[in-house]
Amino acid sequence: MLDLQFFTMKIAPTVTNPKKAHLLPLVPEPADKKTADNSIQYQLRTQPTDADSPTYKLSILILKGGETVRAILKWMEDSAKILRGLNVTGGPDQYETLQATLDGTAKSLFNDKALSLGTAEQTRQAAAAAPGGARDQINA
Repeated sequence: MLDLQFFTMKIAPTVTNPKKAHLLPLVPEPADKKTADNSIQYQLRTQPTDADSPTYKLSILILKGGETVRAILKWMEDSAKILRGLNVTGGPDQYETLQATLDGTAKSLFNDKALSLGTAEQTRQAAAAAPGGARDQINA
């Protein structure tokens, strides 16, 4: 006869820490009300390259730096829609458009990151334009 206890597995219950808050809880928090003070409204085109295409309005929350993860994810989604709907494709234009949707700490961090990325790109371009090119300088 088979011994069924041999085939059983013990499972230890997981211990949850009630003091630790989740970054993205399953139940969404109520969204912040968008007002003229905390948001910007854009009029976008459904087909940005077609001047006769229908338009629609989209409001985006101005990030200040203390928002929840869900609010930041929503801002990122809305930012992509705005850039696409306005047909903003150039880097400097995208920078200006996104900077208008930021304030306070968020704007500061955005500007710092953009500056460091711009400096790195300028350094890369200067090295590539140098006599012998960047590959020769790296292999030297």
